[in-house]
Amino acid sequence: RKDVTAFLLYSKGQEVLDAETFEQMKTNMEKMGVYVKKADTMPQTLSDISDRLENDSGSAIYMVASLSIVPVLLSVASVLGLGSIVEEGFLSELGW
Repeated sequence: RKDVTAFLLYSKGQEVLDAETFEQMKTNMEKMGVYVKKADTMPQTLSDISDRLENDSGSAIYMVASLSIVPVLLSVASVLGLGSIVEEGFLSELGW
């Protein structure tokens, strides 16, 4: 977003650069279409949200189930793979 870029360039430019270098940077950025400006000229884009934490057990269960699928699949695949390599009729004994 150009407005956030402009604000960050202004704040860091004022902090780090001397006045002459800052003006050169500002001119170069204006040529590219980014107008370096103070934050008070930028519209407020942040919303006020609550800092209260809420327990969401449904999402937690979904996350744990999703993360546990990979180790289970790898374990089953490795047992079936090793069983078929070591013992010739391993998969046929399982009914596959």
